[in-house]
Amino acid sequence: MEKFNQAEFNKVINSTVSGLQMFVRDVNLPKDIAGKYKTGMLIHELGYTDASHRVGGMVTSHRFTLLSNHMADLASFEQGTNWGLCVAQRGAHFLVLDVYEAEGHTQITLLHLPNDQWQIFEQVNFQMDSLVSNVREIFEKNLSSAPIPELTTADWLRRCAAPLGIADNGAPFPL
Repeated sequence: MEKFNQAEFNKVINSTVSGLQMFVRDVNLPKDIAGKYKTGMLIHELGYTDASHRVGGMVTSHRFTLLSNHMADLASFEQGTNWGLCVAQRGAHFLVLDVYEAEGHTQITLLHLPNDQWQIFEQVNFQMDSLVSNVREIFEKNLSSAPIPELTTADWLRRCAAPLGIADNGAPFPL
């Protein structure tokens, strides 16, 4: 494994957290799959990762909140769905920043890592307590909000049904 020096680490961190935006992907995860997500865990999603920039209430048990500065905004290509579709490239890596339960719902907060430098996060214990606190606050506020109707459709929920970084059998995808 390649070793990174402090200057390289600082550069990667700054490019990873600069201009972060929040995206959501609501899903009903089985308890055994949901229990696999732990703070500090690195995950690798093999496929594309669909999410929405539209944030509201929930009709599911779990929400992946993705913090990213490099999701592709494909909303302008939607044809009447109004999902606010944003997509992470195939093979994206994420760092689990937080797993948080409130009012019978669970939020799993993921930091989208740069594809070419995600390995640095294997070597450091990286925490963003202030950011996590803000994301939790937004989550709690949205629990009392009405769900966005377009994000409760069978098509959208089916599109987002799969867990991220974990196979249906509960095994994490290899990094």
